[in-house]
Amino acid sequence: RITEDDVRTLGVSSVREEAFWELGSAVAAGDVVRGLFFLGDALEHRHAPLQILGGIASALRGSLQIRLLGERHRLSARVREIPAEIVAEVAALRGRKPHPYALLKEWERARTWPDARALQAALEACARTDLALKGQGVAPRLLLEALLFRIGRLARPGPDRRALPRAHSSRKEAVR
Repeated sequence: RITEDDVRTLGVSSVREEAFWELGSAVAAGDVVRGLFFLGDALEHRHAPLQILGGIASALRGSLQIRLLGERHRLSARVREIPAEIVAEVAALRGRKPHPYALLKEWERARTWPDARALQAALEACARTDLALKGQGVAPRLLLEALLFRIGRLARPGPDRRALPRAHSSRKEAVR
């Protein structure tokens, strides 16, 4: 008989598919805090960094697909159901019919991004992280965390950093 202790001794981790789904959902929504939580969970369960990156890229690709299709079909931001023609196009792109509610939630997350270019830039950041994971010798956790911060900044662009006072400026100048 195999016990739980036997499994732990061998270093077999439990598979938490919902953690991958949650990580993808957080990333697609540009939620850095939730993304970092689920990234930590995936790493704690010893998922391969490239597998985690693949999940992140997949979520962003899905968001980009639905964002572009929604814009092309002039889909309302407040839609309560994704039209059948868009569901059919997504099914053709992905090779399987998506669940209508999941697709609606994906649309809602994709709409939180400033535009499709920001999603494309996030995918490009994933490609750069992929190369770094394969060759730079930097700790994978740091690379993936940096990616999540980059994605968060693309999803929610803030004020222009150049407008902030410089570090060497006097306190009086910073107050002005």
